[in-house]
Amino acid sequence: MDTYSGPAQLLYKAEYLYLYSHYWGRSHNYALGKGAKLLKVAIVDDEPDLQRLYKLALASRGYDIVFVANDGTDAVEKNRLSPAQIIIMDHRMPTKNGIEATRDILGEFPKTGVIFVSADEAVEKEARESGAKRFLKKPISLKDLINNIEEVAKELGIQAVLTD
Repeated sequence: MDTYSGPAQLLYKAEYLYLYSHYWGRSHNYALGKGAKLLKVAIVDDEPDLQRLYKLALASRGYDIVFVANDGTDAVEKNRLSPAQIIIMDHRMPTKNGIEATRDILGEFPKTGVIFVSADEAVEKEARESGAKRFLKKPISLKDLINNIEEVAKELGIQAVLTD
C-alpha cells in the first residue's frame, strides 16, 4: 500500500474515512446507458502524493482520468492527445505554471473546465482571468473538489452519469 508523506499526509488521513464510508461503503449505480460517457478528468500537479490522492477520489466517483501531468508543458501536450472535459490545475510547477498552461489549453480547447487549485491566494484573480472556472485554496477537502467538478460539468452542459 502506498504511504503518503509531506503535504498530502494530513489530507490523506482526514479524507480516507470520508471516502471509505461515503463512496466504497455503499454501491453506486453507474448509469451508463446507450451513448452515455464517463466524465473525462485530468490531473495537473507536480506533487506525486496529491496525484495519487486525486486519482483515488476521482476513480471512486467513476470519472475517467484521461491523463496525469507533472507540469504545465506536459499538460498541454497530453491534452492535445487526449482532451479532458475538466482539468484540476496546480499553479506552481516546473517548466510552465498553471496559469500559462490554462491559457494554452483553453486557447485550443475553450470548452474545457479548469479548476485551479493552489495554496497561493494571490494568483486567484490571474487564474480566473486566464479562464479557470473555479479557484480552490489548498488544502482542500476531496468532497469540495468533487462538488466543484460536478458543478463545473453541469455549467458546461456535461451530464453526470453517476447516480446513487
